[in-house]
Amino acid sequence: MKKALLILMMLGFFGFNAAHANPGEKTKKEKTELSAEDSEKIEQLQNRFNEIKAMDFSTLSKDEAKALKIELQEIKAEGRNNGLWLSTGAVILILIIIILVD
Repeated sequence: MKKALLILMMLGFFGFNAAHANPGEKTKKEKTELSAEDSEKIEQLQNRFNEIKAMDFSTLSKDEAKALKIELQEIKAEGRNNGLWLSTGAVILILIIIILVD
């Protein structure tokens, strides 16, 4: 039991995962095609983003500038890929808890 726990901890510290074992799998990413509506929406967001970035904020009032900055943040948030991120320490902690529960 202690030997298995030590091995798991060592693998966690050195960052061993499936991508290191088989690097060819990481490059095989399925490409998804966007519908016409999605690509149109993305284009509109990009255009609006570029318009806001090109504006001179010094000529705007504080309220207008703040509203535009909030709009920029919303556009950026909509464009992000929201995934689940776990740190190595969190994974090790989860594994230790699972081992102790068994």
